[in-house]
Amino acid sequence: MQRKKTPNKKNKYVISGLAGKDSPGGQPPSHFQRIIQWLIIGALALVGAVIIIYLLAGLFSDQRKPRQITAARPDHIIQPLGRDALVYDGMFLTCYDANATMRWRYTLGLDASYRAADTMVAAWNAQQLHVIDKNGGAVFNDRMGGRVRFARVGESLIAACVGDESESVVTVLSHSGILQDSIPFPDLYVFDIGFFSQKDKLLWVLSLDLNGNAPITNISTHEPGRLLMGRQELMNQLIYSVYPQDNLLMLVGTSQIRAYDYKCVRQVNIPQVLVYGWQLSDVRTVGRNTYSLFQYMPQSSDSLYFTEIKVVANQNAQSLRLLSPCFASALNDKGVYCFSNSTIFYAPYGSSVFKSTVLPYQITKFICMLDNGRAVFASGNDVFILKLPE
Repeated sequence: MQRKKTPNKKNKYVISGLAGKDSPGGQPPSHFQRIIQWLIIGALALVGAVIIIYLLAGLFSDQRKPRQITAARPDHIIQPLGRDALVYDGMFLTCYDANATMRWRYTLGLDASYRAADTMVAAWNAQQLHVIDKNGGAVFNDRMGGRVRFARVGESLIAACVGDESESVVTVLSHSGILQDSIPFPDLYVFDIGFFSQKDKLLWVLSLDLNGNAPITNISTHEPGRLLMGRQELMNQLIYSVYPQDNLLMLVGTSQIRAYDYKCVRQVNIPQVLVYGWQLSDVRTVGRNTYSLFQYMPQSSDSLYFTEIKVVANQNAQSLRLLSPCFASALNDKGVYCFSNSTIFYAPYGSSVFKSTVLPYQITKFICMLDNGRAVFASGNDVFILKLPE
């Protein structure tokens, strides 16, 4: 007879048939084996870190790649609309995002022009006035009483300069098209208009009297639909730009920046800034600070490059010297940028030291600054969006 085989009892020290180091007869790993194990673990960790760094570097470099707007040319009218770029090609107004992908298109027709604000666009063509929101929808579209020379859009109002150069009327409308005011400017050349104060409820108008031996600048402020707030003739210098700062109007002239209140009264307690020989390049408000950027005024077409800029922060001027000549400068929410054909220079607000980034390609024109750390440039006949270095 065959004996009945008794099953083997499982050794509690054996896992998957292999003796553990704590089992009778089991051997712990040697010091050499521990070193090998740690080397393998370290090598795996190093490979993982290299892969992560490589992926991040690839993502970062991909963000730095220029995004070409294939349908745009440097001679098109290109302006920022917040984070997006607007391009008018002679017929259509097209909006592109940061990746140069078309978001929307609006038909303006031939010989049109436009001016973009933060979230809306005022566009005009002959007697037709358009107001377009940031998504391409028509807020307002109607014919005015004459040729629209230019227009501006604020948070709640629209202002259009209508008529001839010497007989203009500034027409103020609500966003729904309701007439708020019609302000005539006989025998004056209306140079520019804009909104200021809370929710853009007040209007300033910059005009020139061209009837005398020399042009005289006039500044006037209005509360549309109610009254003329103030008016001032400025005899001692020609004013060519106005920007708001803390509910004041900063008037930029050929020699000085001066502050005026909403009644066009000069604020003598605010120091004037000497800007003789400098030309305003850009203005930006960041938080409670307003920055204005100045370049050397070119003496001829051969002297378009500069090696020094001036930044005025709330009437405090700072001169910054560049590392090499540049042909354009601009501001964004973080600092000052200057551009040469192959290098971008950047300095944070308050700093006098520029960082430089050399580009692997040539830029021939700076077009505009977007609100997401990007800018629009031209390289030859190509237009592209580039994320700026910091």
